[in-house]
Amino acid sequence: MKKTLLTALFVLIALTIFAGELRVTVTNYTPQVVILSPDNRTGDTLFVSPQGVIQHKFTANTPTEFLVIFMSSQKSFYFYAENNYSVDVKFDLATAEATFSGDGVRQNEYIAAFNAALGSGSQRVNMPIIGTLTFKEYEARLNEIEKELKALLAKVDDKNFVAGKTKDLDDTLYGTRFRFAWATRGAGKKMDADPDFVAFARSIDMNNKENAGGQAESMRNPRRGLASQVIRWSVEIEPDGIRDRIVRELNMTAKLVSNEEVRNALLSSFAEPYLSMGGGGEAKQVFELFKSLSTDPAAIARAQASYDKIASLAAGTVAPNFKIYDPLDKESQLSDLRGKVLFIDVWATWCGPCTMEAPFFEKLAETFKDDNRIQFVAISADDNVEAWKKAVAGGKSPHVSQFLVKGGMKSEMNTLYGISSIPRFLLINTDGRVIDSNAPRPSSKETEALLKSLLK
Repeated sequence: MKKTLLTALFVLIALTIFAGELRVTVTNYTPQVVILSPDNRTGDTLFVSPQGVIQHKFTANTPTEFLVIFMSSQKSFYFYAENNYSVDVKFDLATAEATFSGDGVRQNEYIAAFNAALGSGSQRVNMPIIGTLTFKEYEARLNEIEKELKALLAKVDDKNFVAGKTKDLDDTLYGTRFRFAWATRGAGKKMDADPDFVAFARSIDMNNKENAGGQAESMRNPRRGLASQVIRWSVEIEPDGIRDRIVRELNMTAKLVSNEEVRNALLSSFAEPYLSMGGGGEAKQVFELFKSLSTDPAAIARAQASYDKIASLAAGTVAPNFKIYDPLDKESQLSDLRGKVLFIDVWATWCGPCTMEAPFFEKLAETFKDDNRIQFVAISADDNVEAWKKAVAGGKSPHVSQFLVKGGMKSEMNTLYGISSIPRFLLINTDGRVIDSNAPRPSSKETEALLKSLLK
Protein backbone atom coordinates (compact mmCIF):
# COMPACT_ATOMS: atom_id res chain seq x y z
CA MET A 1 0.00 0.00 0.00
CA LYS A 2 2.81 2.39 0.94
CA LYS A 3 4.57 1.59 -2.34
CA THR A 4 1.38 2.37 -4.29
CA LEU A 5 0.90 5.70 -2.50
CA LEU A 6 4.55 6.59 -3.04
CA THR A 7 4.29 5.79 -6.75
CA ALA A 8 1.13 7.88 -7.03
CA LEU A 9 2.87 10.77 -5.29
CA PHE A 10 5.81 10.65 -7.72
CA VAL A 11 3.42 10.59 -10.68
CA LEU A 12 1.50 13.55 -9.25
CA ILE A 13 4.71 15.52 -8.81
CA ALA A 14 5.79 14.68 -12.37
CA LEU A 15 2.48 15.88 -13.74
CA THR A 16 2.25 19.03 -11.62
CA ILE A 17 1.79 22.07 -13.77
CA PHE A 18 2.41 25.68 -12.95
CA ALA A 19 0.34 28.64 -13.96
CA GLY A 20 0.91 32.29 -14.68
CA GLU A 21 -0.52 35.27 -16.50
CA LEU A 22 0.52 37.13 -19.62
CA ARG A 23 -0.61 40.66 -20.37
CA VAL A 24 0.34 42.26 -23.68
CA THR A 25 -0.40 45.73 -25.00
CA VAL A 26 0.13 45.82 -28.76
CA THR A 27 0.75 49.09 -30.56
CA ASN A 28 0.07 49.40 -34.31
CA TYR A 29 -2.22 46.37 -33.98
CA THR A 30 -4.25 45.08 -36.92
CA PRO A 31 -6.80 42.27 -36.40
CA GLN A 32 -5.31 38.81 -37.04
CA VAL A 33 -4.87 35.36 -35.54
CA VAL A 34 -2.37 35.32 -32.64
CA ILE A 35 -0.89 32.03 -31.42
CA LEU A 36 0.77 31.21 -28.08
CA SER A 37 3.20 28.31 -28.57
CA PRO A 38 5.15 26.76 -25.65
CA ASP A 39 8.65 25.66 -26.66
CA ASN A 40 7.77 25.92 -30.38
CA ARG A 41 5.03 23.28 -30.06
CA THR A 42 1.48 23.61 -31.36
CA GLY A 43 -0.22 26.19 -29.15
CA ASP A 44 -3.42 28.07 -28.41
CA THR A 45 -5.14 30.94 -30.17
CA LEU A 46 -5.12 34.09 -28.05
CA PHE A 47 -8.00 36.52 -27.78
CA VAL A 48 -6.99 40.08 -28.66
CA SER A 49 -9.28 43.00 -27.89
CA PRO A 50 -9.97 45.58 -30.63
CA GLN A 51 -7.58 47.86 -28.75
CA GLY A 52 -4.76 45.30 -29.09
CA VAL A 53 -4.76 44.01 -25.51
CA ILE A 54 -4.11 40.36 -24.62
CA GLN A 55 -4.80 38.88 -21.19
CA HIS A 56 -4.09 35.16 -20.97
CA LYS A 57 -3.55 32.61 -18.19
CA PHE A 58 -0.99 30.02 -19.25
CA THR A 59 0.12 26.66 -17.87
CA ALA A 60 3.23 24.53 -18.35
CA ASN A 61 5.01 21.58 -16.77
CA THR A 62 8.40 23.28 -16.33
CA PRO A 63 9.90 26.76 -16.66
CA THR A 64 9.17 27.49 -20.29
CA GLU A 65 9.88 29.85 -23.17
CA PHE A 66 6.65 30.75 -24.92
CA LEU A 67 6.44 32.13 -28.46
CA VAL A 68 3.70 34.62 -29.33
CA ILE A 69 3.12 34.76 -33.09
CA PHE A 70 1.09 37.36 -34.99
CA MET A 71 0.25 35.23 -38.00
CA SER A 72 -0.65 37.76 -40.70
CA SER A 73 2.12 40.19 -39.79
CA GLN A 74 4.69 37.38 -39.36
CA LYS A 75 5.98 39.11 -36.22
CA SER A 76 6.66 37.41 -32.90
CA PHE A 77 8.31 37.59 -29.52
CA TYR A 78 9.41 35.10 -26.85
CA PHE A 79 8.82 35.33 -23.13
CA TYR A 80 10.06 33.15 -20.28
CA ALA A 81 7.89 32.11 -17.35
CA GLU A 82 8.04 30.11 -14.15
CA ASN A 83 5.34 29.26 -11.64
CA ASN A 84 3.08 32.18 -10.68
CA TYR A 85 4.88 34.54 -13.05
CA SER A 86 2.96 37.59 -14.12
CA VAL A 87 4.55 38.88 -17.33
CA ASP A 88 3.71 42.27 -18.85
CA VAL A 89 4.78 43.10 -22.39
CA LYS A 90 4.50 46.17 -24.57
CA PHE A 91 4.87 45.00 -28.16
CA ASP A 92 5.14 47.21 -31.23
CA LEU A 93 3.77 45.23 -34.17
CA ALA A 94 5.43 47.57 -36.66
CA THR A 95 8.97 47.14 -35.32
CA ALA A 96 8.58 43.80 -33.44
CA GLU A 97 10.17 45.42 -30.37
CA ALA A 98 9.09 44.04 -26.98
CA THR A 99 9.51 45.76 -23.61
CA PHE A 100 9.06 43.63 -20.48
CA SER A 101 7.94 44.34 -16.94
CA GLY A 102 6.58 42.24 -14.09
CA ASP A 103 8.28 38.93 -13.28
CA GLY A 104 11.35 37.60 -15.08
CA VAL A 105 12.44 40.90 -16.61
CA ARG A 106 16.16 40.03 -16.68
CA GLN A 107 15.49 36.61 -18.21
CA ASN A 108 13.21 38.08 -20.84
CA GLU A 109 15.63 40.88 -21.68
CA TYR A 110 18.34 38.27 -22.25
CA ILE A 111 16.07 36.12 -24.47
CA ALA A 112 15.07 39.18 -26.52
CA ALA A 113 18.72 40.22 -26.93
CA PHE A 114 19.74 36.68 -27.88
CA ASN A 115 17.08 36.47 -30.60
CA ALA A 116 17.90 39.96 -31.87
CA ALA A 117 21.60 39.12 -32.12
CA LEU A 118 21.51 35.52 -33.34
CA GLY A 119 17.96 34.79 -34.50
CA SER A 120 16.79 34.48 -38.09
CA GLY A 121 15.91 38.20 -38.18
CA SER A 122 19.28 39.39 -36.88
CA GLN A 123 20.60 42.58 -38.41
CA ARG A 124 24.13 41.80 -37.20
CA VAL A 125 24.74 38.33 -38.60
CA ASN A 126 22.15 37.93 -41.32
CA MET A 127 23.10 36.20 -44.53
CA PRO A 128 23.74 39.29 -46.72
CA ILE A 129 26.02 40.77 -44.07
CA ILE A 130 27.92 37.52 -43.49
CA GLY A 131 28.44 37.22 -47.25
CA THR A 132 30.52 40.41 -47.21
CA LEU A 133 32.89 39.16 -44.47
CA THR A 134 35.88 36.87 -44.29
CA PHE A 135 35.50 33.96 -41.88
CA LYS A 136 37.87 35.61 -39.41
CA GLU A 137 35.79 38.81 -39.51
CA TYR A 138 32.63 36.78 -38.97
CA GLU A 139 34.16 35.01 -35.97
CA ALA A 140 35.20 38.37 -34.51
CA ARG A 141 31.60 39.58 -34.80
CA LEU A 142 30.34 36.45 -33.05
CA ASN A 143 32.87 36.99 -30.28
CA GLU A 144 31.51 40.52 -29.75
CA ILE A 145 27.97 39.14 -29.50
CA GLU A 146 29.12 36.47 -27.02
CA LYS A 147 30.66 39.12 -24.76
CA GLU A 148 27.48 41.25 -24.80
CA LEU A 149 25.12 38.35 -24.13
CA LYS A 150 27.21 36.88 -21.32
CA ALA A 151 27.23 40.33 -19.68
CA LEU A 152 23.41 40.24 -19.71
CA LEU A 153 23.40 36.71 -18.29
CA ALA A 154 25.61 37.91 -15.44
CA LYS A 155 22.70 40.14 -14.32
CA VAL A 156 20.31 37.18 -13.91
CA ASP A 157 20.03 35.74 -10.40
CA ASP A 158 18.59 32.35 -11.41
CA LYS A 159 21.57 29.93 -11.50
CA ASN A 160 19.65 27.21 -13.39
CA PHE A 161 18.57 29.68 -16.06
CA VAL A 162 22.12 31.01 -16.42
CA ALA A 163 23.66 27.54 -16.66
CA GLY A 164 21.17 26.39 -19.29
CA LYS A 165 21.42 29.54 -21.36
CA THR A 166 25.22 29.59 -21.20
CA LYS A 167 25.31 26.09 -22.69
CA ASP A 168 22.73 27.10 -25.34
CA LEU A 169 24.74 30.22 -26.21
CA ASP A 170 28.03 28.33 -26.54
CA ASP A 171 26.40 25.70 -28.77
CA THR A 172 24.63 28.33 -30.87
CA LEU A 173 27.80 30.37 -31.41
CA TYR A 174 29.68 27.23 -32.44
CA GLY A 175 26.93 25.97 -34.76
CA THR A 176 26.13 29.39 -36.19
CA ARG A 177 29.63 29.59 -37.65
CA PHE A 178 28.42 27.34 -40.46
CA ARG A 179 26.08 30.08 -41.69
CA PHE A 180 29.20 31.38 -43.38
CA ALA A 181 29.03 28.62 -46.03
CA TRP A 182 25.50 29.43 -47.15
CA ALA A 183 26.05 33.19 -46.94
CA THR A 184 29.11 32.79 -49.16
CA ARG A 185 27.06 30.89 -51.72
CA GLY A 186 24.34 33.55 -51.55
CA ALA A 187 26.97 36.21 -52.29
CA GLY A 188 28.02 34.33 -55.43
CA LYS A 189 31.34 33.15 -54.01
CA LYS A 190 32.81 29.66 -53.97
CA MET A 191 31.86 27.84 -50.77
CA ASP A 192 35.38 26.53 -50.21
CA ALA A 193 37.29 29.70 -51.12
CA ASP A 194 38.03 30.87 -47.55
CA PRO A 195 40.79 28.65 -46.10
CA ASP A 196 39.89 29.55 -42.50
CA PHE A 197 36.32 28.39 -43.00
CA VAL A 198 37.45 25.20 -44.74
CA ALA A 199 39.74 24.47 -41.78
CA PHE A 200 36.80 25.01 -39.40
CA ALA A 201 34.47 22.77 -41.43
CA ARG A 202 37.06 20.00 -41.63
CA SER A 203 37.70 20.23 -37.87
CA ILE A 204 34.10 19.28 -36.98
CA ASP A 205 33.93 15.83 -35.45
CA MET A 206 31.49 13.94 -37.67
CA ASN A 207 31.25 11.07 -35.16
CA ASN A 208 30.30 13.25 -32.18
CA LYS A 209 26.65 12.76 -31.20
CA GLU A 210 26.43 16.39 -30.08
CA ASN A 211 26.96 17.49 -33.69
CA ALA A 212 24.48 15.04 -35.21
CA GLY A 213 20.86 15.93 -34.54
CA GLY A 214 17.85 15.97 -36.81
CA GLN A 215 16.23 19.02 -38.36
CA ALA A 216 13.96 19.77 -35.38
CA GLU A 217 16.87 19.55 -32.94
CA SER A 218 19.12 21.73 -35.10
CA MET A 219 16.46 24.43 -35.28
CA ARG A 220 16.51 24.63 -31.46
CA ASN A 221 20.30 24.23 -31.22
CA PRO A 222 22.47 24.93 -34.31
CA ARG A 223 25.31 22.78 -32.99
CA ARG A 224 23.06 19.72 -33.29
CA GLY A 225 22.91 20.25 -37.05
CA LEU A 226 26.62 20.69 -37.73
CA ALA A 227 27.30 17.20 -39.09
CA SER A 228 24.38 17.38 -41.53
CA GLN A 229 25.56 20.84 -42.64
CA VAL A 230 29.05 19.51 -43.32
CA ILE A 231 27.46 16.78 -45.43
CA ARG A 232 25.36 19.27 -47.40
CA TRP A 233 28.37 21.55 -47.85
CA SER A 234 30.52 18.65 -49.02
CA VAL A 235 27.86 17.70 -51.57
CA GLU A 236 27.97 21.27 -52.89
CA ILE A 237 31.75 21.43 -53.30
CA GLU A 238 32.29 17.87 -54.54
CA PRO A 239 29.99 17.32 -57.55
CA ASP A 240 29.62 13.67 -58.52
CA GLY A 241 27.23 13.75 -61.47
CA ILE A 242 24.28 12.29 -59.53
CA ARG A 243 21.13 14.35 -60.03
CA ASP A 244 19.14 13.62 -56.88
CA ARG A 245 20.35 15.60 -53.87
CA ILE A 246 19.09 13.17 -51.21
CA VAL A 247 20.95 10.32 -52.90
CA ARG A 248 24.13 12.38 -52.86
CA GLU A 249 23.64 13.28 -49.18
CA LEU A 250 23.17 9.63 -48.25
CA ASN A 251 26.33 8.66 -50.12
CA MET A 252 28.28 11.50 -48.50
CA THR A 253 27.08 10.43 -45.04
CA ALA A 254 28.41 6.92 -45.63
CA LYS A 255 31.72 8.43 -46.77
CA LEU A 256 32.26 10.88 -43.90
CA VAL A 257 30.78 9.13 -40.84
CA SER A 258 32.21 5.93 -39.36
CA ASN A 259 30.33 5.74 -36.04
CA GLU A 260 27.41 3.39 -36.71
CA GLU A 261 24.93 5.07 -34.35
CA VAL A 262 25.70 8.57 -35.63
CA ARG A 263 25.73 7.38 -39.26
CA ASN A 264 22.32 5.75 -38.84
CA ALA A 265 20.90 8.90 -37.23
CA LEU A 266 22.19 11.12 -40.05
CA LEU A 267 21.00 8.75 -42.79
CA SER A 268 17.55 8.84 -41.20
CA SER A 269 17.62 12.66 -40.92
CA PHE A 270 18.02 12.89 -44.72
CA ALA A 271 15.90 10.00 -45.98
CA GLU A 272 12.97 9.78 -43.58
CA PRO A 273 11.64 13.36 -43.89
CA TYR A 274 11.95 13.11 -47.69
CA LEU A 275 9.97 9.87 -47.78
CA SER A 276 7.43 10.82 -45.09
CA MET A 277 6.58 14.04 -46.95
CA GLY A 278 5.74 12.16 -50.13
CA GLY A 279 9.16 11.87 -51.73
CA GLY A 280 9.57 12.70 -55.39
CA GLY A 281 10.57 11.13 -58.65
CA GLU A 282 13.59 9.45 -57.03
CA ALA A 283 11.72 8.00 -54.03
CA LYS A 284 12.45 4.40 -54.98
CA GLN A 285 16.16 5.08 -55.44
CA VAL A 286 16.34 6.96 -52.13
CA PHE A 287 14.55 4.19 -50.26
CA GLU A 288 16.67 1.39 -51.73
CA LEU A 289 19.91 3.28 -51.00
CA PHE A 290 18.83 4.11 -47.45
CA LYS A 291 17.91 0.47 -46.84
CA SER A 292 21.34 -0.65 -48.06
CA LEU A 293 23.26 1.86 -45.91
CA SER A 294 21.33 1.93 -42.62
CA THR A 295 21.67 -0.81 -40.01
CA ASP A 296 18.74 0.50 -37.93
CA PRO A 297 15.79 -1.95 -38.34
CA ALA A 298 13.25 0.47 -36.83
CA ALA A 299 14.29 3.28 -39.18
CA ILE A 300 14.20 0.96 -42.18
CA ALA A 301 10.69 -0.16 -41.17
CA ARG A 302 9.53 3.47 -40.93
CA ALA A 303 11.06 4.25 -44.32
CA GLN A 304 9.40 1.16 -45.79
CA ALA A 305 6.00 2.30 -44.50
CA SER A 306 6.55 5.76 -45.99
CA TYR A 307 7.67 4.34 -49.30
CA ASP A 308 4.68 1.98 -49.42
CA LYS A 309 2.43 5.02 -48.88
CA ILE A 310 4.19 6.85 -51.74
CA ALA A 311 3.67 3.84 -54.01
CA SER A 312 -0.02 3.71 -53.10
CA LEU A 313 -0.34 7.39 -54.10
CA ALA A 314 1.60 7.14 -57.34
CA ALA A 315 0.42 9.16 -60.33
CA GLY A 316 -2.68 7.56 -61.83
CA THR A 317 -3.95 5.86 -58.67
CA VAL A 318 -7.42 6.72 -57.37
CA ALA A 319 -7.15 9.54 -54.82
CA PRO A 320 -8.23 8.22 -51.39
CA ASN A 321 -11.56 9.69 -50.31
CA PHE A 322 -12.23 11.42 -46.99
CA LYS A 323 -14.82 13.65 -45.29
CA ILE A 324 -14.52 17.43 -45.41
CA TYR A 325 -16.52 20.19 -43.71
CA ASP A 326 -17.23 23.74 -44.87
CA PRO A 327 -17.34 26.79 -42.52
CA LEU A 328 -21.04 26.10 -41.87
CA ASP A 329 -20.12 22.54 -40.76
CA LYS A 330 -21.80 20.99 -43.80
CA GLU A 331 -20.28 17.57 -44.47
CA SER A 332 -19.19 16.41 -47.91
CA GLN A 333 -16.40 14.29 -49.37
CA LEU A 334 -13.37 14.92 -51.52
CA SER A 335 -14.97 12.85 -54.27
CA ASP A 336 -17.85 15.37 -54.43
CA LEU A 337 -15.38 17.82 -56.02
CA ARG A 338 -14.60 15.43 -58.88
CA GLY A 339 -14.90 16.86 -62.40
CA LYS A 340 -12.22 19.52 -62.17
CA VAL A 341 -8.47 19.51 -61.66
CA LEU A 342 -8.02 20.06 -57.91
CA PHE A 343 -5.06 21.96 -56.51
CA ILE A 344 -5.27 21.34 -52.76
CA ASP A 345 -3.47 23.26 -50.01
CA VAL A 346 -3.28 21.33 -46.71
CA TRP A 347 -2.65 23.91 -44.00
CA ALA A 348 -3.49 25.10 -40.45
CA THR A 349 -3.78 28.48 -38.77
CA TRP A 350 -0.91 27.68 -36.38
CA CYS A 351 1.50 26.78 -39.20
CA GLY A 352 3.89 29.64 -40.05
CA PRO A 353 5.13 28.20 -43.38
CA CYS A 354 1.48 27.65 -44.36
CA THR A 355 0.64 31.32 -43.91
CA MET A 356 3.72 32.23 -45.97
CA GLU A 357 2.50 30.07 -48.87
CA ALA A 358 -1.13 31.25 -48.64
CA PRO A 359 -0.68 34.52 -50.61
CA PHE A 360 0.99 32.61 -53.47
CA PHE A 361 -1.85 30.06 -53.47
CA GLU A 362 -4.45 32.83 -53.55
CA LYS A 363 -2.58 34.63 -56.34
CA LEU A 364 -2.70 31.47 -58.46
CA ALA A 365 -6.42 31.14 -57.70
CA GLU A 366 -6.89 34.70 -58.93
CA THR A 367 -4.90 33.91 -62.09
CA PHE A 368 -7.16 30.94 -62.93
CA LYS A 369 -10.43 32.37 -61.58
CA ASP A 370 -12.10 32.39 -65.02
CA ASP A 371 -11.10 28.82 -65.89
CA ASN A 372 -13.82 26.45 -64.64
CA ARG A 373 -11.64 23.39 -65.34
CA ILE A 374 -9.62 23.90 -62.15
CA GLN A 375 -10.60 24.41 -58.52
CA PHE A 376 -8.36 25.71 -55.73
CA VAL A 377 -9.14 24.03 -52.42
CA ALA A 378 -7.72 24.81 -48.96
CA ILE A 379 -8.18 22.03 -46.41
CA SER A 380 -7.32 22.87 -42.82
CA ALA A 381 -5.88 20.35 -40.35
CA ASP A 382 -6.76 22.61 -37.42
CA ASP A 383 -7.87 21.13 -34.10
CA ASN A 384 -9.21 24.53 -33.12
CA VAL A 385 -12.31 24.88 -35.31
CA GLU A 386 -13.11 28.40 -34.10
CA ALA A 387 -9.60 29.63 -34.96
CA TRP A 388 -10.05 28.20 -38.46
CA LYS A 389 -13.50 29.78 -38.91
CA LYS A 390 -12.14 33.13 -37.75
CA ALA A 391 -9.22 32.89 -40.16
CA VAL A 392 -11.31 32.00 -43.23
CA ALA A 393 -13.84 34.70 -42.39
CA GLY A 394 -11.11 37.32 -42.21
CA GLY A 395 -10.40 38.04 -45.84
CA LYS A 396 -9.47 34.77 -47.55
CA SER A 397 -9.69 34.71 -51.35
CA PRO A 398 -13.22 34.15 -52.74
CA HIS A 399 -11.59 31.97 -55.41
CA VAL A 400 -10.42 29.36 -52.89
CA SER A 401 -12.86 26.78 -51.49
CA GLN A 402 -12.35 26.40 -47.73
CA PHE A 403 -12.78 23.09 -45.90
CA LEU A 404 -11.74 21.47 -42.62
CA VAL A 405 -10.97 17.85 -41.74
CA LYS A 406 -11.76 16.62 -38.25
CA GLY A 407 -8.97 15.17 -36.16
CA GLY A 408 -6.28 17.74 -36.89
CA MET A 409 -2.92 16.27 -37.88
CA LYS A 410 -4.28 12.81 -37.05
CA SER A 411 -7.23 13.15 -39.39
CA GLU A 412 -8.38 10.59 -41.92
CA MET A 413 -6.87 12.75 -44.68
CA ASN A 414 -3.47 12.90 -42.99
CA THR A 415 -3.45 9.14 -42.49
CA LEU A 416 -4.53 8.29 -46.03
CA TYR A 417 -2.03 10.68 -47.65
CA GLY A 418 0.82 10.19 -45.19
CA ILE A 419 0.82 13.87 -44.24
CA SER A 420 3.01 14.37 -41.17
CA SER A 421 4.05 17.96 -41.83
CA ILE A 422 2.44 20.93 -43.54
CA PRO A 423 1.98 22.77 -45.80
CA ARG A 424 1.43 19.96 -48.26
CA PHE A 425 0.00 20.37 -51.76
CA LEU A 426 -1.94 17.79 -53.75
CA LEU A 427 -2.91 17.68 -57.41
CA ILE A 428 -5.85 15.50 -58.48
CA ASN A 429 -7.24 15.16 -62.00
CA THR A 430 -10.81 15.44 -63.26
CA ASP A 431 -11.37 11.68 -62.82
CA GLY A 432 -10.31 11.76 -59.17
CA ARG A 433 -6.90 10.24 -59.78
CA VAL A 434 -3.63 11.43 -58.28
CA ILE A 435 -1.45 13.68 -60.42
CA ASP A 436 1.01 14.45 -57.63
CA SER A 437 0.59 13.71 -53.90
CA ASN A 438 3.46 16.07 -53.09
CA ALA A 439 2.96 18.84 -55.63
CA PRO A 440 5.26 21.89 -55.94
CA ARG A 441 4.51 24.78 -53.60
CA PRO A 442 2.59 27.78 -54.98
CA SER A 443 5.66 29.95 -54.40
CA SER A 444 7.69 27.79 -56.78
CA LYS A 445 8.33 29.35 -60.19
CA GLU A 446 7.32 26.10 -61.91
CA THR A 447 3.85 25.81 -60.38
CA GLU A 448 1.87 28.15 -62.62
CA ALA A 449 3.37 26.60 -65.76
CA LEU A 450 2.58 23.13 -64.39
CA LEU A 451 -1.07 24.05 -63.81
CA LYS A 452 -1.38 25.51 -67.30
CA SER A 453 0.09 22.33 -68.81
CA LEU A 454 -2.54 20.23 -67.02
CA LEU A 455 -5.33 22.27 -68.61
CA LYS A 456 -4.18 21.94 -72.21
